Amino acid sequence: MKDNVFEIPKSKESGIYMIYNVDLNKVYIGQTNNFYQRASSHLSQLLSGTHSNNELQNDFNNGYRFAFAILEVVEKNKLLLKEKQYIYVFREKSIKTYNQESTEQIKNKLFYEIVCPEIDKLHRNFHNKFGCNIALLVNCKPETRINKCIEKGME
Repeated sequence: MKDNVFEIPKSKESGIYMIYNVDLNKVYIGQTNNFYQRASSHLSQLLSGTHSNNELQNDFNNGYRFAFAILEVVEKNKLLLKEKQYIYVFREKSIKTYNQESTEQIKNKLFYEIVCPEIDKLHRNFHNKFGCNIALLVNCKPETRINKCIEKGME
């Protein structure tokens, strides 16, 4: 058996994991509904040379040592958000990642997952309270926005 093969966790919980290149201090961050199945799948693909992440596959083929680690057990409905948060934090700490999305794409996903639901909530609250369309207010210049708020009694 190869020296760089990682241990498969027994846990079948959902959450965020990383495949850690011990030699290069580089990580792949992922999400799963079942740690055991996902780790097994990654390892099987790496051993057969068919992993979809070419950079990770190449480093594995070159004999670098890897570890599989559970970062956090997470509810299934929060997996995507948590995964993006971890990737972003690792990159902000200057830890290289195998993840292929650009930091800009990750920022956009975080924005839409965190900020937009809050804007939607704000919009619903304003619409219910004042009968106005906050989306129109957000898209106009500040002075126009203030005038529209005054017209609607929201100053």
